[in-house]
Amino acid sequence: MTHSPFRPEVIAARRQSWLGEIRVKTPLWLGACSLLAILSLFVALIVFLRGSYSQYVRVSGRAVADTQTVLASAGATGSIARILVGEGARVRAGDVLALISQDPAAASPDSTKTVAVASPIDGIVARVSIHLGDTVQAATTTFALLPEANSVRVVLLVPEQVRRVVATGDRIDLFAESHGQRNSEPIHAAVAAVASVASSDAQIAALRGEPTKYPLYRVDLELPGKREPQGGLADKLAPGTAVTATIPVARKRLIALLVPRVEAAGTIPAAHPRQE
Repeated sequence: MTHSPFRPEVIAARRQSWLGEIRVKTPLWLGACSLLAILSLFVALIVFLRGSYSQYVRVSGRAVADTQTVLASAGATGSIARILVGEGARVRAGDVLALISQDPAAASPDSTKTVAVASPIDGIVARVSIHLGDTVQAATTTFALLPEANSVRVVLLVPEQVRRVVATGDRIDLFAESHGQRNSEPIHAAVAAVASVASSDAQIAALRGEPTKYPLYRVDLELPGKREPQGGLADKLAPGTAVTATIPVARKRLIALLVPRVEAAGTIPAAHPRQE
């Protein structure tokens, strides 16, 4: 029988070290991902605490003629049978704008049953003052027309918070609306005047079609250049065309979204629309 030169207790103590150490090593990519996640969280926290966002208000208005329009009267007593043109349409002198079915009691025996309302000038239909089926007298105004040579400006009605941040010379991008659809191509305009007194209910109704429950102020905008030929600015902004604009009114801290009580302290005065 062979005897070991080592004592049994020494062999038992060394046996574990003979098998080697077991170590669990973290992959390098996992460490890099963890570091990146920590850095991203830190950056997001800084942005949230120090960042801000812009608050915008969308306002509306209309294109109006710079000078007096020419009115077309019915010319006969009767009811409106057909309306052949709409607001913004280009017409020539003598073009038929509407047809009137004459009242037999008011018509002479040798007159026709239908009377045409003709355009008195070459121009653009600024306003249609009649509806199908309306009863009219000979002197009733049926259409308002803008002569070709006239220019157009835009009038916006804005609340107090917008009036405080716009100033003469500011650039504002307008978007024309047609049949309820907003044109995607902006029209550049410049602020010409800002009213300091709120518009009356009658003035608001004339531009918006209905009064409002809160004060609105008039802002007049100038358009670049003169009226262009067909296909240009004249067609996009004929008198009566509805327009909208989105105007920045304030900048606020992002943290105010979660902590309302610091919103007042985090408000930053809004800059005017960018000058170009």
